[in-house]
Amino acid sequence: MTTALKTISYQEFISKFSQFSACSCFTIYGTEDYLKKKGVEAILNSTVPPEYRELDYVVMYGDDVKAAEVVENLETNSFLSDKRLILLKKFDSLRSGEQQKLIQALEKGNSDNVLILLAESFDSRLKVSKTLLKIGPVVQCKSPYKHEEMLPWLYQEVKDEKKKISEKAATLFVNRVDLDYMTASQELEKLLIYCMGVDTIDTEHIQICTGNSIAYTIFDLINEVGAKEVRKSLIILENMLENDESILMIIAMLSRFFLQIWRINSLRKRRVPDGEIMSKHLNDVFYSFRSNHLRYASKYPIQVIPEIFSIMLEADVEIKSTDLEHKVIIERMIFRILSL
Repeated sequence: MTTALKTISYQEFISKFSQFSACSCFTIYGTEDYLKKKGVEAILNSTVPPEYRELDYVVMYGDDVKAAEVVENLETNSFLSDKRLILLKKFDSLRSGEQQKLIQALEKGNSDNVLILLAESFDSRLKVSKTLLKIGPVVQCKSPYKHEEMLPWLYQEVKDEKKKISEKAATLFVNRVDLDYMTASQELEKLLIYCMGVDTIDTEHIQICTGNSIAYTIFDLINEVGAKEVRKSLIILENMLENDESILMIIAMLSRFFLQIWRINSLRKRRVPDGEIMSKHLNDVFYSFRSNHLRYASKYPIQVIPEIFSIMLEADVEIKSTDLEHKVIIERMIFRILSL
């Protein structure tokens, strides 16, 4: 049992995460859903390996359960991993009396498993809250008030990807995104994909990939092509061409995307489960994009992939060797792919 006494920020929690390895109860609250999600992921990754989560990771909701059900799951022995992890979302929607019962069970410490309580708010004056502060870390996840407050988060995320970012580039990035970690994380994911193979991110990369940028439309195009949305794909493509996006870059990015789609379908043909594909075979795709890729792969059977590459190769050759208008070539390429 630990004595937290006061709430801590998400940044402090992550920086001191190893100190909480022995804790069996975590409370994460606030309005910043992205940070709450990252906090849960940090605990999950340190508790239950991906291949065991189907049995040893349980998600419950405070507006749909009673304390006894949570305690029963918490006191159930793990099946494959060393510990089970119970995530109780909407803890503040659990009736007051049920909260008291759950806290009483936690104080007894009869379980070696781990519980995460997710809530929108936390009133430290309440008896339940005071007990939670004593038995484990209580982590506040709030949106930044100033752009500079996002810098520690940005440096850590870039470091986790084994990259560096210059001070000027970091400052430029946080000042070109909204004061919202979810939006900023989506911008960062696009930036990191654009900078694949680059060790240090500089201001030029930021200028290209943020705001009303080329990178936005590149990934928007991939999403609409993946979903086989003809009209939206052509609208986005036209926007890209108006912004002088390189047509050869478009083809290169689409080629990379369809290689990933081919890989997914090849693994599915070998009866590899989607969960395993996501966790082990899509390391070059950011995690938040992987479920979309699985969905897109269902729209492109493996037998059409060679034809798609043939269409893209034909377009590449035409662009480099004929006088045909490049806009016509690339639009025809997209239309032919989406017609398969």
